[in-house]
Amino acid sequence: MKYIYIFILFLFSLNYFFALNENNIVKKGSINKRKISFIKRKILLLPFLNVNNIKKYDYLSATLTETLKAKLLNSESFVLTDTSQLDNKIKQLDYTNESIIEKEYAIKIANQYKSDVVVLGKYIIVNEEIMILISAIDIFTEETVASSSINGDLGVDIFRLIDEVSDNITEKMIKKLPMVKKTYFDEMTKIIRKQHFLDEMNNLTKLNRAGIGFTIAGGILLASGTTILLYDLLGYSKVVEYNLENLPSTKKGYEEYNNSYNALISLLAVGITSMAIGTIGLSIGISFILYKKNRNKLSFNVEINQDIKFEICYFW
Repeated sequence: MKYIYIFILFLFSLNYFFALNENNIVKKGSINKRKISFIKRKILLLPFLNVNNIKKYDYLSATLTETLKAKLLNSESFVLTDTSQLDNKIKQLDYTNESIIEKEYAIKIANQYKSDVVVLGKYIIVNEEIMILISAIDIFTEETVASSSINGDLGVDIFRLIDEVSDNITEKMIKKLPMVKKTYFDEMTKIIRKQHFLDEMNNLTKLNRAGIGFTIAGGILLASGTTILLYDLLGYSKVVEYNLENLPSTKKGYEEYNNSYNALISLLAVGITSMAIGTIGLSIGISFILYKKNRNKLSFNVEINQDIKFEICYFW
C-alpha cells in the first residue's frame, strides 16, 4: 500500500511539472510575439522640378525639399536617406532633372540608395500662380501610395502653400507607410538588391561587357604569368644550378644540363609574356568598363581674334 501511495504521488508531481513547463512555454511564446521588431521606412527625397524653368523661382525647389524634409523628420515615422551626393549620383547615371521625376528613373535612383520609398515632386508657375504636386512611391510594390497637390498665388502666400502641401503629404505617408516587420523588410530588400544588380547589368554597353571579359582574362594571365615567373626564378633556377655543379662532364650530362637551361629560359619567356599580355588585357578591359555610351560628344569651336580659328574635338 505504501508503494501505491508513493507511485500516485510521483504521478501527481510529474503532471504538475509538465503543466508548469507548458505554462512557461506559452509565456515565452507570448514574449517572443511582443519582441517582433518593426522597422521605419527609408525615404529618398528627390529635388523638386521647376517645370517652366523660370530661373527666378529655382530657389523654390530647395525650399520645398527642406520644408518637406523637416516635416518628415518631425513626424518621427521615417528614416531619411542622406542626399548630399545626390547631384553626383544623378550625373553618374546620366539622368536629368526632368527624367528623375519619372517613376521608372525615380525607382532606379532609390534602388541605388537602398531606399524603400521615393518622394518626388514638381511645381508649375503660370501668370503669377503656382501649382505644387508631390507623390510618394513604395519601392516594394512600385505603386504610388500617397500624393498631394495645391495651387495658389505667388508672393508671400507661397510659403503658406508649401507648408500646407508638406503637411498634407506627410499625414498621408504616415497612414499609408507604417513601420514593417523586419523579416518582411529584409526579404523585400533582397529583392530590391537583386533588381538593382539586374538594372546595372542591363545598363552595360557591348564595350562594357567586352571590358569585363578582357579584365577577367587579363587578370588570369597576369596572375598565371607572375606565378610561373616566381617558380622559374626561385625554384627551377636552383635545378639548373644543381645540374651545372653536379652533372658529370659527359655528353649525357651536358644534354641534361642544356635541357634544364632551355626549360628555364622557356618558363621565363612564358611568364614575362603572360604578364605583359595580362597587363594589356587589364588596361583594355578597365578602359572599356569605364566607357559610357553618352560620352561621345562632338565639340565645334570658333575663335575670332586677328585670325579665325576652327577647332573640332571628339570626346569618347
